[in-house]
Parts: sequence; structure tokens; C-alpha cells
Amino acid sequence: MEKRIIIATILSSLVLIVWWIFIFPPHTPPQINRSIIENKQKVVSVSDDKEKTEKQTKIEYIFESNIWKVIFDPYGSKIKHWYIKETKSKDYSLPDLVFDPEGENLSTFNTVEFQFLKSFKDENFQYVIFCLKNNNFEIYKKYKLSLKNHFHELIIEVNNKSKNVLPFDILWGPGLGSDEKIKENEKKILRPYSIEKIEDKSNSYRLKKLKSGEYEFKNFFSVGFDNTYFVVNFINSNNSIDKVFLQKNEKTNIQQISLNTEILPNSKKTINILFFLGPKIYTELKKINNGLEKTVDFGLFGDLTKLFLFILNYLYKLVHNYGFAIIILTLIIQIITLPLIIKSMSATKAMKKIQPKITEIQQKYKNDPKRMQTEIMYLYKSQKVNPFGGCLPMLLQIPIFWSLFTGLKGAYELRNAKFILWIKDLSHQDPVLPILMGISMFIQQKMSTVASDQSQKMLLYFMPIMFVIIFWNFPSGLVLYWLTSNILSIIIQYFVLKKQN
Repeated sequence: MEKRIIIATILSSLVLIVWWIFIFPPHTPPQINRSIIENKQKVVSVSDDKEKTEKQTKIEYIFESNIWKVIFDPYGSKIKHWYIKETKSKDYSLPDLVFDPEGENLSTFNTVEFQFLKSFKDENFQYVIFCLKNNNFEIYKKYKLSLKNHFHELIIEVNNKSKNVLPFDILWGPGLGSDEKIKENEKKILRPYSIEKIEDKSNSYRLKKLKSGEYEFKNFFSVGFDNTYFVVNFINSNNSIDKVFLQKNEKTNIQQISLNTEILPNSKKTINILFFLGPKIYTELKKINNGLEKTVDFGLFGDLTKLFLFILNYLYKLVHNYGFAIIILTLIIQIITLPLIIKSMSATKAMKKIQPKITEIQQKYKNDPKRMQTEIMYLYKSQKVNPFGGCLPMLLQIPIFWSLFTGLKGAYELRNAKFILWIKDLSHQDPVLPILMGISMFIQQKMSTVASDQSQKMLLYFMPIMFVIIFWNFPSGLVLYWLTSNILSIIIQYFVLKKQN
């Protein structure tokens, strides 16, 4: 029965393990680009455009705040780069949320050069204004970039002077960028989504993953893309956008969004789009109060995951180190679940004690399975042992484990978060922690395994090795939790066994 308990443990972990291996890609550390930080002036660069027969000089316009840095390309008055300044460590990390600089990120007529009109700022916003004029239409395009958060606004005034309907598209994509070394992996994570407002007293929102196709924007509150750590979101604030087109970019085979409307002949129209472009920090997204926090996936036990994340952030404010915060959180959870842990260990100890008698019965009645089962059940009853006593308390802890797993696997808070010594980023995999975790698992199994059971001896060696391989690409913050939990369980198990001997 001890063997069944261990097998049950393996099976309960398999769904989690397979999901991680095939869905969540390995994370690699972000590259630091100091030249971007130091360059604060308007620059002139040479663009190598494969569609043109010769090189063409382009002017780029650079603006920045304490939390972002934006480079505009006058062709299409689009965003060529959008860097997020992450300052958790002494060094800047500058993930670029533009996946393809030659793409059409908030582009309007991508092949046409807009005139840079002016820029100015107040204490809250940086304003950047482009314009395009010809005989048929006039376009004034104003970016209103928040200096204090990642929630911005795009205002486009269009005057169609022609006698024809003017189709008008604002595009984003392809995809959504991240750190340079992981953005190829992030293509697998990329999720086009819509947020719909639930019209009831709760005034709540729901998120829905979108497939390629054409949609009426009026059916949504907002649309966008997200990946592991970042999100872009568009709100049709004055209902000036009619349709949303979601399709794969021909060049990259990655999805892009097109916000579409029409300008009637000899008419004017103002297009107003509120957009968020930044990190998926639940507490910050929740403050915006437009459903964007739904992009943060808290999994099956969402409320429990939110609670753990809240406690983790609170502990961080006290100790100023997410690694120590994870250790303290694990200790708190172990204390709360201590009765279940002790009950499980006691049941395991009782099973271990009668294992020789079970083996004897199995050998004696190996040709009579029915009699064997009857004798084993009688043994359980006479010794007052519950064969499921070690398994059930462990199953009750699955919601806790799953919530912590979900919360730590993609927590933006762990990006660039140092722990101690060589561990510089708790969101990045570490080669040492999984080995330490495997050793701790071996010790834990050794303390509870029946020495005479050959099948359990095999599991004793197999499970730690298997888990080391699986955990190799996990974020070190998650592995730290599991290692700490194992160490605390070993300590508890030692005293439980000592007391019963």
C-alpha cells in the first residue's frame, strides 16, 4: 500500500509536469543594453529595407520616462521600439515590447512618411504629434504617453477631403515582444484575447481567448495580446473603431491586430484609443479597474493563489528579498498544514511498521488473491491502520501546491529579483537548486521507504532523478519553494519518527 501512495503522488504530479514541459518554455535572463539608456537624443540611422534597392536614411524620435523608453519611426508614425525600464536590480533590464521593429505597431499607412510636428510634456504626460497632409486627406496623430504608469492614449484626427470612403486601419504586431533571448519562445505563449464587460450589478469582466477572424469591436470592452510577463490592450474609448481583424502576419507567421474603421467622403472623424503597454503586475492592473487584471492567470484555485501572492508581496516589503519571502511563506504554509503533515507521516510510519507482515501474507497467499486481500484487510483492522491515511492528507494539500505553482511560475514580481550568492534572478532557471531539491527529496523518501521492498527502492532513486530533470528549467523561485518545503518536511518527519520510536 505504501507503494500505491508513492505512485499516487507521482500521478498527481504528472498533469502539472507535462503541462509545464510542453506549454511553458524555458526562461532565459534578459539582456542589458546600456547604449539604449545612455542615448537620449534624436538619432539618425540607416535602415536596411529588403524591399528597397538602396539604403535610405531614416530619422527616429526618442522619448522616455522613468519607466519606459519609446522610439518612433516617422514611416507610418509607428512605434519602432517600446522598452520597459525594470529597475529591481542596480542594472537596467530593457525588454522591448515590439516584437518586430519593421512591423506595424500602431502604424497608420506604414509606407508613408509622416511629418513630426511637435512634442511637449507636463507633469503627467509626454505628448508626441505627427501629421500627414495631401490633396485627399489630413491626419493628425497625437500620442499621449503617461509619465507615471503604462496606460496611454492615442488620438487621431482625420479629415477626408475626397469624394471616396477612406478605409482606416490602426495595426499592432506582429505579436508582442519581451526579452531578446526569450522572445522566440514567447511566440508559443502569445495569446490574443478580448475582455468583455459583464452587465450586471457586479460590474465585472471576463477574458476570452480569440481566434483569427473578424469581430465587431462593439461586442468587446477591449482587445489585445499578452505573453508570460507583458500585455498590450486597446480600449475603443469613443466607439470610433468598428471592427477588429485578427490574422497572422505573412512575414513572421505571428498574429497581429488591426483596428478598422471608415471615414466617409468630405467628413472628419476623431479616433480615440486608450492603450496599456507594460508588465502584468496584478496589483497595478487591478488599480486601473478595466478588467485588465484578468490577463494574469491564477489557475484553478484563483482566490488562494491571489492570497499567497498578496502575502508574498507583503513579506517582501518586510525583508526586501523575494527569496527570503518565499522561504517565510513556505514556513507559514507548513505551520498551517502541520496537523495534516503529521497525520500523513504517522499513517506512513504505521504502514511501514506492518509492511513485513503484508509481505508475508502476499507470499503465503500468492495463489489465492481473494484470501490475500481478506487477510490484508483484517491486518489493517487489527492494527488500526488506515491504508489511505497517508494519502488523503497529502491530497488535501494539492490546492495549496497548485496555487503556489501557478502563482510563482509566471509572477512578474520575481523578474530580476536577486536572492543570495549566485542566484541573481528568481524567474530564471538555476542549475544548483534542482540538484539540492533532488537530494532533499531522496532523503525524504529514504526516511519513509521500507528497506525490504524492492519496488520502493527503485522509486527511491527514480523519483528524485526524474524531478531534478523536470525542475531543471523551472524558475528558481518555484524550485526554492519546493526545496524549502522538502527541508521543513524532513525536519518534521525526523521528530515524528523519533517520537514514535
